[in-house]
Amino acid sequence: VLFRSDGLIFHSRLSGEGAVRTATELADLRQILETELIQRVAVNGASESVVVRLGQIVDEMGRRAEADESLDDLDREFHAKLYSDLDLPLMGQLLEAFWLALAWAKPMPAASQDEEDAVERHRAIVEAVVSRDPAAAAEAMRQHFANTQRWISGSGDPAL
Repeated sequence: VLFRSDGLIFHSRLSGEGAVRTATELADLRQILETELIQRVAVNGASESVVVRLGQIVDEMGRRAEADESLDDLDREFHAKLYSDLDLPLMGQLLEAFWLALAWAKPMPAASQDEEDAVERHRAIVEAVVSRDPAAAAEAMRQHFANTQRWISGSGDPAL
């Protein structure tokens, strides 16, 4: 099955191991991209408006996690906002295409018992960016994607 998003075509199987493999590969590719991007953000520093919005998003994630509500829309906004100061519009489109393809390959559940942990992982990313520590930012992003891989395999957090 082919999935097309803004000119990009992803190959996917819609069920069973094929869907899990596709979702795993998409998450791996996103991790590679985002681990590099987050280091750039940490080195360059994020603007005050971006840091403020990221903090607001994480706080709202915390409120929703307590209410056992989905974080999906906030998670997408978080990742888009995180890289907005880099002024890489094509990268933003590519990351959005990954979001759509991953959701298509393995739809996300509405909520999870590990959403509070996902909130803390996002908070760690913001803290590393604010401290302008590229190594800590990269590690925080890797930890975030470790949760993503656990979710894909069926054993954890839906936050991507």
